[in-house]
Amino acid sequence: MIPTYAKMLLAATLTYTACLANATGQNLSPAAREAFARGQRAQQAGDGVNAVRAFGEAIQLCPNIAELYVARAEAHRSAGQLGQALADCTEAIRRKPKLAVAYVARANAWTGKGDLEKAIADSTIAIGIEPR
Repeated sequence: MIPTYAKMLLAATLTYTACLANATGQNLSPAAREAFARGQRAQQAGDGVNAVRAFGEAIQLCPNIAELYVARAEAHRSAGQLGQALADCTEAIRRKPKLAVAYVARANAWTGKGDLEKAIADSTIAIGIEPR
């Protein structure tokens, strides 16, 4: 199982990028699109705190888009806020249970917390959803 889990982690960046592209393609208001773009820029600059803030603004404007929760979860993770990352991933999964990237992001957060058993479980679910 560990090789499969490692494969998922390596693919996480590409999947996360696809998730973000999907979120921007959805029906975001202009203000939400701007907040999302600010979050992306902050995340790319390594500024997890401002990325969390900007993605949070986008979520306030468009709370039903699960991918926005995944974006904020990854920002939380990069800021070392693993509990909040787990909560956002779980919310994304609640809103869109077949969103594989939410399980990958949650697996990354579980890894950060040192719970490889839960990380492997989430990775296995993600693979079941998107086996490619």
